[in-house]
Amino acid sequence: MHNHNRRMLVGWGVRTTWVACIAASLTVTRMAFAADATVGEPKEAVAADTTLADRKAAFAALMNTRAGLAERVRESQAVIREARDTTGQSEGRNSETGKAYREAAIRVEQALDAHPRIKQVQEQIDEAQAKKVEVGRQLAEISDARHNVRKGASKQFNTAVADAGAAAEEARQALLKQAGVRDAKDLTEEDQPKYRAIHTRLTNEIAIARGALAQASATNAVAAGSEPGDILARFEEAKAHFAEIEQEQAELKTEMMQLRKTLRTEDPSIATLQEAAREATRTHASTMAAAPDVAEAHAFIRTVNTLRGDIDREARVLRRAILADDPACEAELNVLAQAAGLALAGDDFWDVK
Repeated sequence: MHNHNRRMLVGWGVRTTWVACIAASLTVTRMAFAADATVGEPKEAVAADTTLADRKAAFAALMNTRAGLAERVRESQAVIREARDTTGQSEGRNSETGKAYREAAIRVEQALDAHPRIKQVQEQIDEAQAKKVEVGRQLAEISDARHNVRKGASKQFNTAVADAGAAAEEARQALLKQAGVRDAKDLTEEDQPKYRAIHTRLTNEIAIARGALAQASATNAVAAGSEPGDILARFEEAKAHFAEIEQEQAELKTEMMQLRKTLRTEDPSIATLQEAAREATRTHASTMAAAPDVAEAHAFIRTVNTLRGDIDREARVLRRAILADDPACEAELNVLAQAAGLALAGDDFWDVK
């Protein structure tokens, strides 16, 4: 037996003792807090000689125990999961039955990969992938060309706007100097139309530059060194072609999955290997399930709900007794309950008799 399994067995021995301790402590708690109950009183009556501090300590201990259950459930599930696993490096995966299953499964996949129909579809998938790579390269080149066109057009636009602005400012200053004023508001009625004409000319020149930019960015854009044509149109065409190839490849992969599924049952030699793999799986599962640590894990998980139910019943009795003496400590009890996994427990949970 592996060292890991030996450690788990020791752990489960401790855990079995721990479970017994829970049951014993619950029994003692139940007896202590019901000791003073008289005939006709509910079973949850609390002994008069127990102090509020005793009850709080008992409640805290129960909540701590309840919180510990969750961790032990996770440990138990990990043991079971590890035993079931058949790939990788864990104990179950490296067992003889696990290796046998893995080898049987690999033989099935190898037989499928070597089948002529599978090879044919795989070649089509590979061809589609090569087409995708080529069209992707074309898309990248066209995108670069579009970027260069936009960059050049933007530079021309900025230059045109700057030149128009400088010319307009020069014309304004000349008009003000000729009129002998320092501000446009001081111009005569005769000179005001001239000033407005300068502004109108500037606005028109900027609009023309903006139109040229839009045209260069969207239509009639030609990449340096390429044949004349519309870059945007070529980009959209390549993008549509790429999408078509992707769709074709997706359909081929779906066909491949269905074909592999069909061959597992319809091809006699592969079906024989598949059945051998299933038998190896069953053998591995039954062998690992029979291991002592796995059996202990299953047993603990089967009993944990009962243990949790016992804890909850005792906790309800204690909580009611504590709040009867000190209603102000409800928040303190709620914090303990939340840490034990009862964060969403409301009055309906605590009021259960």
